Amino acid sequence: MTRQSAVLGAASDDPALRERSWSALVSAYWKPAYKHVRIKWKASPDDARDSIQGFFEKAMEKDFFAGYQPALARFRAFFKTCLDRYVSNEVRAAQRQKRGGPALEFEEAERELEHAGAAAFESPDDVFEREWRRQLFASALVTLRARAEEQGKQAAFSAFEKYDLCDPPRPRYEDLARELGVPATTVTNYLSWARGQLRSLVLDQLEQLTASEQELSVEARDVGVA
Repeated sequence: MTRQSAVLGAASDDPALRERSWSALVSAYWKPAYKHVRIKWKASPDDARDSIQGFFEKAMEKDFFAGYQPALARFRAFFKTCLDRYVSNEVRAAQRQKRGGPALEFEEAERELEHAGAAAFESPDDVFEREWRRQLFASALVTLRARAEEQGKQAAFSAFEKYDLCDPPRPRYEDLARELGVPATTVTNYLSWARGQLRSLVLDQLEQLTASEQELSVEARDVGVA
């Protein structure tokens, strides 16, 4: 099976592959990057928006990621280094112009940041790492919900949502089965299907966001889907 790596595809000479790859990277990294800039660089929401828009524009224009060497570091560590270098060299300048670029939901990221509270994180690096994982699974969950609807497995997703995604304490299988109108063994099957699908979807994303089998293996182990 051919590896579908957005990290490698971002430097492709094929315009269509390059565009798809950059879209995948922006989708995976814009929110962790935004929260990182807000906290580490103490940027205002407006300045952080400009920073992230500007960073991705410049990264695409100058092929920031072309020099990435998988043997030396994970891509997300390399990404964060590029981001901090950009902020240090460009964004701290007094004059900033409003930028275009991808339409990203910065207000949503800001609400999440306010809800979590910056003091809850040990460091800006923790914010970036935690948000990267959260975004990875959030994206997979959106796809899982859509897949469940397409396959007529809404009940399976509902069981997964009510059991695996709920706040503690979790419901008993028997109670969940009664609520869904199915046997308890069916709840077990529902959860098994949803968990397997979610793992597969997360691995699919990680294949895009890594540049080597070794990096993929390490990242999969770190996020618990190895």
